[in-house]
Amino acid sequence: MSAAYEQYLVPVVFRPFAEDLATKAAALHPRRILELAAGTGALTSHLLATAPSAEVTATDLNEAMVAVGSARAPGAVWRQADAQRLPFPDGGFDLGDVFKCHAHIRSEARVTAAW
Repeated sequence: MSAAYEQYLVPVVFRPFAEDLATKAAALHPRRILELAAGTGALTSHLLATAPSAEVTATDLNEAMVAVGSARAPGAVWRQADAQRLPFPDGGFDLGDVFKCHAHIRSEARVTAAW
């Protein structure tokens, strides 16, 4: 699944939005970024390039996505994690993003507590 996602969805669906979102995120000068549902790292790699001084933590529920993403964007800290049960303290990040996964999240309040 992760290979098909990377080959077919990233170039057409995710990359154009990822480039734009990373540029906007970098303009906020974040120190710690939490990316939820990072998939194969399309946005993660752009965040690392546009906000090089920020610590980027990328998560995904799917372990295969984490494996591909960590190889694609090794400058980030990668964790397999459920966005509704995050293993981080509340307020531990100054910028968070949930890119293209809102349909899979039942409680946004639980998700946004970490930032």
